[in-house]
Amino acid sequence: MCIIVAKKRGLQLPGKETLRNCFNYNSDGAGLMYNYGGEVYIEKGFMDFNSFYNRLIELDERLDLTQSDLALHFRISTSGLVDKGNCHPYPISTETDQLRNLKLTTDIGMVHNSIIKKHIPEPKSVLNDTQTFIKNFVHGMYQANNQFLALESNLKDLGEEAGSKLCFIDKDGMYVIGQFIEEKDGILYSNSSYENYNYTYSWDYDILNGDFDVFDIEGISLTVEEFTKALGKFEYISEDTVRCVDGSVFYNKSDLVMDKDYHCLFELDYKNLAFNYLGDIDYPDSEYYYNQWGFID
Repeated sequence: MCIIVAKKRGLQLPGKETLRNCFNYNSDGAGLMYNYGGEVYIEKGFMDFNSFYNRLIELDERLDLTQSDLALHFRISTSGLVDKGNCHPYPISTETDQLRNLKLTTDIGMVHNSIIKKHIPEPKSVLNDTQTFIKNFVHGMYQANNQFLALESNLKDLGEEAGSKLCFIDKDGMYVIGQFIEEKDGILYSNSSYENYNYTYSWDYDILNGDFDVFDIEGISLTVEEFTKALGKFEYISEDTVRCVDGSVFYNKSDLVMDKDYHCLFELDYKNLAFNYLGDIDYPDSEYYYNQWGFID
């Protein structure tokens, strides 16, 4: 769910194909932020790779981004609108217009990867969980001390509240929270969706004859025939919103299914012809499940 690419001052930009992978696997919009001249600049709302990459290279040629801390974000939506305004990064603000502003200068910017379960917005909210987290939690820290990132205790509190990965940039540097992957060139990635995936599998089961378990094929790219056959093990979900037992909330874009054996939630990945596990749904044998456990009215 999204990926953060964090480049500290003094490092070169990631390669074009790496960034293309980031966008292809997280294609709900991209954005960037960097520090320069004592301020933090945010630009976002790039809904195709070429517009994003061309702008990044333009800035690099004009400003030399090796001399700046730089964070890039590629979004997969889990809450809020899927549009330019809900792309990351964000300033530390309680104002919706500011959080959705496509181009601004500020003193601190941030990006996030994963779902902040404590700050899931209402189902019909314009804002996503990260924006809600900023309004309800981060801004209070900022108001109390606009140098809050300098305190280790604050970074710890932010990590515990979010339960996921964060990256902040201010005029002085970059602050990452959570476990990131560090490549040989020093670039940090919040997950592995910057990589090329070329898998070869040896099957010990027969999909076309129905002899398989749903977790045998989880996350694996199938053929069209295999994908069509495997759909028989799942039920489509018609509700707009689904909550898993761990509190995660997923918004249905006609791509959520529940398997018939374990009653787990999966996402249909039509691009890669795969079934991606999202979480467990408690499934009592009654309609109570639909109203109180899994699906949100």
